[in-house]
Amino acid sequence: MTSEILKTKTRTKEIYHAVSTDPKFDVKSREVFKKKPYEIVFPFNRQGKQKYSLISEIHFDGVSRLDLKGQRGMTRGYGFTQDTVPVVSILNESFSAIAKVVISNKPTSIDRRKGEFILNIEDYKTIYSTLRPKNQKHSKDLRIAINNILAQAGGLGLRAKKIPYVAGSLKGTLREVASSGGKLSDSDSAALLDFAQNKIENYDVDAATLIHTKEKIDKVYFEKVISRFEKLLAIKKGVGAKKLEQRWHYFFKDNSWIFSYLFAAPHFLFQDEYYVGGQKGTGKEARYADFIYKNKLIDSATIIEIKTHKTKILHNTAYRVSGRVYPISSDITGAINQVLDQKNTLLKNYSSVAQGDFEVFDPKCIVVAGTIGSIPKERIKSFDMFRSNLRNIEVVCFDELLSKAKLLLSHFMKSKTTKAKKKKK
Repeated sequence: MTSEILKTKTRTKEIYHAVSTDPKFDVKSREVFKKKPYEIVFPFNRQGKQKYSLISEIHFDGVSRLDLKGQRGMTRGYGFTQDTVPVVSILNESFSAIAKVVISNKPTSIDRRKGEFILNIEDYKTIYSTLRPKNQKHSKDLRIAINNILAQAGGLGLRAKKIPYVAGSLKGTLREVASSGGKLSDSDSAALLDFAQNKIENYDVDAATLIHTKEKIDKVYFEKVISRFEKLLAIKKGVGAKKLEQRWHYFFKDNSWIFSYLFAAPHFLFQDEYYVGGQKGTGKEARYADFIYKNKLIDSATIIEIKTHKTKILHNTAYRVSGRVYPISSDITGAINQVLDQKNTLLKNYSSVAQGDFEVFDPKCIVVAGTIGSIPKERIKSFDMFRSNLRNIEVVCFDELLSKAKLLLSHFMKSKTTKAKKKKK
């Protein structure tokens, strides 16, 4: 039996020894300082020898050992539990001269001169919270695996068991993916989304936690979309107009909600690259709209034609030498004529191509091209007058769409913050 006794008492500290009768040993086990929150333990094994090959001391500088999970008590010889002992293995493998582990509020670091490994308290807690569920799951999985093997063998009256969920295991797995720089597979991503959207009612999940988590996911999603939008807008050269237009097409197809905010009434993406008429076989005469959006309430259609952010909006020279009116570029007028041709073709072929999917009384047309930021201030008036006088055709710039998306994100975050403050009150 092992017990701990106060062996020496000085003005600054108390020194304790672990004493055992079988096997017989008397070793220094702990030092407790009086004038500061500092404690040192000297881990020992069942024979009273140093527990670890290199690490001989664990210091607790400004932190309470008793409040820490993952630390063994005196009867087990002090030191790390199964959930934190990998720290020792890492140190043995990587730093042969380290004899002390100091758990403190200081940043995690190595002091080779003193032979110390300083482990920040928060990093220590992260190690514990990551490894604990893994060890629990591993232990349970082993027991269940043995139980199921014996149950299958028969004759013992055992029933096969299902492997249970262990709290924190999913968090640990996701942290591993993030730290490795890896990416969730499509099937794993789909499973997470399916769980969040459809299966959550089958699980005992706290509603407030779920809402808070969803808000975080929404915020990250919006920020990623905006970041991708900005990267596309930043392309100045090196990509041809056709390829660039294709990139924008894929972006808006993936994030169709962006166009939905151009409408007063609720709209949704009905189809991209929609065939509106012409001879499909030849390809030359066939007409395709980039996007068809549908009014959710009255089923009316809107045709959207996209160009690129590099599309020129105005000519560089004024209409008259002394005037301040700048003519619209042929790229913009060409895009408008193109979308009007798509509209005209759709109206003529409505009965054969639409087949009642939507109504086309007088479809609105939207052209997305260029950027407002590329127009000098004194010329913006020319563009604004032109587009404000178009009938049932709207010309929108790419940076205007980005501003709408950013505004949506700011309103979204402001709304969530306000709700959170109200709940606290």
